[in-house]
Amino acid sequence: MFDVDKWQEIFETISKNKLRTFLTGFSVFWGIFMLIILLGSGNGLRNGFEQEFKEDAINSIWVYRGRTTIPFKGMKPGRSIRFTDEDHNALDGRVDGLENVASRLWLGSKDMVYQEKKGNYQLISTHPGQFYAENATLITGRFLNKIDIEKRRKVIVIGIPIQKELFPNDDHLGKEIKVGGISFKVIGTFKDGGGARDNRRGYIPQTVGQMVFDRGRNVHAISTTIGDATPEESLIIEQKMR
Repeated sequence: MFDVDKWQEIFETISKNKLRTFLTGFSVFWGIFMLIILLGSGNGLRNGFEQEFKEDAINSIWVYRGRTTIPFKGMKPGRSIRFTDEDHNALDGRVDGLENVASRLWLGSKDMVYQEKKGNYQLISTHPGQFYAENATLITGRFLNKIDIEKRRKVIVIGIPIQKELFPNDDHLGKEIKVGGISFKVIGTFKDGGGARDNRRGYIPQTVGQMVFDRGRNVHAISTTIGDATPEESLIIEQKMR
């Protein structure tokens, strides 16, 4: 039953305490607004991570550089961790369960030129195993192989957008392009489901990237796949890697 007296009392109380009513209403509004912002930010961050890694192989492990968090043999925490070829070699073929071990080195954005065509794209030097960790699809030609690494061949595999922009007539395999002023032979093209950024890059042999761009034996990250290992087995493999 509708109680008129009760509602009159409510409206009288509100009219006599306008400031308190306003502040209460604003507080409720602000709380709801902040909740929406936080939920939206959380979902956005989650979606960002999912988009970044959704097309990578689900059985892959990625190891990145960072900083130490605990003291070690008298050294303080917060020290920068650096990877070199030795870290890659310590894992490749020496830890049971690891497949397609590959280190990678980000070489920044480089101008890539073919005749009158030119564009600026990301360049990465790596090993053949990178192709499996990225779960990329080879469209034409081939990916890097062990001989490319050993003989320091100046070859490059480019993303489809690069191929379309530098070679609009689709005649690209075996052609020489300038990458940062250095000639590389195009041996293949790939498509990566990770997004536009992942496709606008070229891959060259790790040994070549370190040599011609004067990076010594440094690497930025190491990736590997672990076959059909169970979740329990993958944890054991992770501990071995550490």
